[in-house]
Amino acid sequence: INIPSTVQHLMGDTFCASGIEAINLPEGLKTIGYDAFINCRNLRSLTIPATVQEVGPWLVQGHKNFEGISCKSENFRIEQESFISNEDNSLIACWTKASTYHIPASVKNVKSICNDQIEVLYIDYPLDVIGYEAYICCSLIQKIIYNAKVNNNLAI
Repeated sequence: INIPSTVQHLMGDTFCASGIEAINLPEGLKTIGYDAFINCRNLRSLTIPATVQEVGPWLVQGHKNFEGISCKSENFRIEQESFISNEDNSLIACWTKASTYHIPASVKNVKSICNDQIEVLYIDYPLDVIGYEAYICCSLIQKIIYNAKVNNNLAI
């Protein structure tokens, strides 16, 4: 799919559960809404343009064929197979294929993990907030190991 360069905002649920395999997001895009690519089982990768300033939670769902996100925007970073907001150090997406996953030390908030490969999740560093639907689409998580304090855990 090629999105026209005139599009500045993708609303929430734009491609949710669609069969897309590849998408070209244009420079000039400013926002990507929540759930934009969640449950897109054929999507292989996603590149965030430099102009993107805001991305909602549940961006993509990590699945066995998803290769990852690359990011050109200075507003976000990639760390340990995770897409993280630089503004508030929020984890927005995770695409690891490992059955165990440690939330990166730099993360202070978990908006969404959205990964159906993780069985054991480790929280090794203090977190401010875990969002109320942070574990949506995490169908294989069997255990969450808290090795650090979470100030506000809305997910339980």
